[in-house]
Amino acid sequence: MDLITYALLNKKISNVKDTIDNLTIQDTELPEAIGGVSTLEINTEYYLGTQTELNLAFPTSSASAGDWVFVCFIAGTDAIIELDNNCVGDVDAELETGKTYEFLVTYNGTNWVVSYLCY
Repeated sequence: MDLITYALLNKKISNVKDTIDNLTIQDTELPEAIGGVSTLEINTEYYLGTQTELNLAFPTSSASAGDWVFVCFIAGTDAIIELDNNCVGDVDAELETGKTYEFLVTYNGTNWVVSYLCY
């Protein structure tokens, strides 16, 4: 193998490593709850299935502006969701049973801003 081919292959391998390092983490379980609250990891997608109660917190000490968390779940009977006090955004207090909810929560440098869909 000549030096030019070696350099090109090495660059491609480096690019693949960078891509792998930047992949989104997907999880089907919440982090272990502490005091009934699960603190979510930044830049992570959570697909949780049917839920009746979610009490979620978002990290601030490790977050940078532009960081995000995505949470998707189906509301069970009498489902409720509580978000910690560093979140801003309008979230319905009463969730509709059987509906799918997708929350995209982004950090603006001060607060976590909640946007969501229900379908």
